[in-house]
Amino acid sequence: MKFIGDLSLRWQMLLAPLLLILAILVIETVNYRQQTGVDAATTRLFSETVRRLTALDEADAFALDINGRMFRAMTLVQNGAPPKIVRTLIDTLPSDLDKLGDELSAVAQRAGESGHAAEAMKLTELSVKYRKSGNEFSKVLFVDASVAVDYATSAGVFFQDLHGILRTLSKSYDEASATEFAGMKAGAAAAVRLSGIGGLLAVVGGLVVSLWLARSLTAPLVELTRVMAALARADWSVTVPYASRGDEVGRMARAVNVFRDKRAWPARRNGRGWCPT
Repeated sequence: MKFIGDLSLRWQMLLAPLLLILAILVIETVNYRQQTGVDAATTRLFSETVRRLTALDEADAFALDINGRMFRAMTLVQNGAPPKIVRTLIDTLPSDLDKLGDELSAVAQRAGESGHAAEAMKLTELSVKYRKSGNEFSKVLFVDASVAVDYATSAGVFFQDLHGILRTLSKSYDEASATEFAGMKAGAAAAVRLSGIGGLLAVVGGLVVSLWLARSLTAPLVELTRVMAALARADWSVTVPYASRGDEVGRMARAVNVFRDKRAWPARRNGRGWCPT
């Protein structure tokens, strides 16, 4: 503090607001970084959740479509429909089953990465069984309808199991996202609190700067004015304060001190309480 007190008043008046501005900038920078982090995390969570849920819904809907086509084709064959009509339903069945297998593999991989290893393993197993039943169904549909019924029934059972696992994963993803989002809301609330604290500190800092300037400038000037008034009354015994300061106030005090000493010496020598001009 002595170093600050030795600075020029001009520099003191510049330094105090600069320190306050610097403190506010630091607080706002921290607040900005925290808020930016919360925004980025929220965007990432939203995108990741939407991607996972979309993949689940698309795989579930695709499997349901394939299952429905198998049962419609089987019903048409049993009712004696022309093979040409039936083939419009099952000609793309093998390639669609391969595509579904790829989608389910991607879903299973994401499930394993998110801590659902058991569901991922079961999903992979059911995907293989479902594809096998569907492929066998398309091969025997026009050869032996009764065997095709068995394969379609097995595929239907596998589909129900797949649907159950996909719904379980969807519910789990929703709950995990809700939990993580609650944590992000807490982080956002903390950022708001930090901003409020920064504003409060700015107000307190402004008061501190005002008091500092008052102590550094206003109070010394009032005191020196009192000293000068005493000297004007030829009161040479008055003590001049602030002479040890290194700023303009100190130089002013030392000048007053010199004036007092020069005027007081003749007065003391003549035995008078004042010295004529």
